[in-house]
Amino acid sequence: MTKIPHLLIALTAVYASCLGAKVEHSIVSQMDHYEKEESIDTSRFSMEEVEFRKSLLSSAPEKIRAMSWNMLMDIPLINAKLDPKHFWEHRLPRIVEYIGWAEPDLIAVQELMSHQRAQLEEAVKDTYLFVGVGEFDGKEAGQQNGIFYRKGRFECLNQEILWMSPTPEAPSPDPFDKQHTLTLVTLEDRLTGKKFTLGNCHLSFGSADSRAYSVNKIIEKIPTIKGTVLLCGDFNTFPARLDMAGLPFHDGSYLERKFPLVGLLDTKDFAFIGTLGPLSTFTNANSSDITPFKGTGTPGVTLDHIYASVDVMVLIHAVDPARVDGEFPSDHMPVLADVVLIG
Repeated sequence: MTKIPHLLIALTAVYASCLGAKVEHSIVSQMDHYEKEESIDTSRFSMEEVEFRKSLLSSAPEKIRAMSWNMLMDIPLINAKLDPKHFWEHRLPRIVEYIGWAEPDLIAVQELMSHQRAQLEEAVKDTYLFVGVGEFDGKEAGQQNGIFYRKGRFECLNQEILWMSPTPEAPSPDPFDKQHTLTLVTLEDRLTGKKFTLGNCHLSFGSADSRAYSVNKIIEKIPTIKGTVLLCGDFNTFPARLDMAGLPFHDGSYLERKFPLVGLLDTKDFAFIGTLGPLSTFTNANSSDITPFKGTGTPGVTLDHIYASVDVMVLIHAVDPARVDGEFPSDHMPVLADVVLIG
């Protein structure tokens, strides 16, 4: 009997499952609505801001939609804690369906193992190209926290993978025995001719010291990058909410203050139109129940971010609580930011 490759089986399931799949509870249509001039409620703003918003929205055709999304590792240790309906084989079609729905131009992904990356890359190959490597060996082993970019719109000018360690050019752990990469891609927008660098990372969950080390490495690198920068990732930034006994760490507020020092601002705080969606990015039900795939998270616990340099006009930011066929595609909700490059 001829064996059918595992990848082909998985992709056949993707295409079959996506037929008739339904996206619900998404805020993407609201994003698109608020990016129209007729959506401006002039009673809510000063005349000065109304005029500013009108001029801002006139640039919207040049917008770039960036997405940061932790897609959850498909490994036995994780799967042992999940309802089987949330196994990768079921979530992959939901992810593909959602990507087609949201139509991002850039997707910064976290926690993809090599087989997950290969299957997703195959499913979206007509639209996106991928840059990234396994964080353990610089090839396939470990998480591939990389970047998908819309190949019809962008030309890749340069790519760089750095390890947040004392030896960033080679696969290596940090002083706290954690091994994480910073993926950097410099792109030229064929629509406008403008160039920018997109970064992506996934910082340690289990070590506050490792997170601090990684952030310091990132902010050392940012000033060396010429031009406009977008930085995405799962930073595991738990806030300093001392009243939330269930939080494992309180170091996020300290870390988030570092990025403005190198000219990077959080798009959720500096979106000119505003922000939409839950005030969390993880799918637990509430602060006392941290089980994923249960709800829209604990308000104020924002683990995932999109940062932008000051020469980026951030139109709108959103955390999307979308379900596909009634289920979350991942244990994290996707973070979106529509931006216009003005640098």
